[in-house]
Amino acid sequence: MIMKIQSFIFLLVISVFFIACDNQTQTKEELSSEVIPELKIIRFGRIAHTDPEALIIQYAPLMEYLTKVTGVDRVDLKLYNSYDKILSELENSRIDIGWLGTSFYASLKQSNFEPFVRPVWKGRVTYQGQILTRVDSNIKSIQDVKNTKFAFVSKNSTSGFVFPKMMLERKNIQLRDLRE
Repeated sequence: MIMKIQSFIFLLVISVFFIACDNQTQTKEELSSEVIPELKIIRFGRIAHTDPEALIIQYAPLMEYLTKVTGVDRVDLKLYNSYDKILSELENSRIDIGWLGTSFYASLKQSNFEPFVRPVWKGRVTYQGQILTRVDSNIKSIQDVKNTKFAFVSKNSTSGFVFPKMMLERKNIQLRDLRE
């Protein structure tokens, strides 16, 4: 993959050099269509749930695999800071595939999008959320979170909002019972 990118950059630089030496006047559209042939690219949107550089390295084998099995020129990983942004990019055709959380499944049933894969983690298609506290805090049980600050992630995150909220509600703790 890195060799392909380096080769592409090298060819691009050489092409630009030769075009710069050419005396003919060309428009931007003509120039780009002559220098860079129409590439078949799949744009893959994913939430940046950790360090973006680490994610790019982590997902590089998947992008290479998808490039190979689909026969396109490349699959680009696009990282976003929210599921809403990924959905917006899908709706506006700026990405082709979006890795969305489970909470989007119901809303997608009424759209032009169709879920077609789901992740398997350690042989399972399920996962779990957790509520964490500092070891030195006074919170020793779920009941102790009343009137405390409580951090959720995006309201569209199943493991970061839906599950923790359900866990609280099962213990008769509503969002209004939290201080912040």
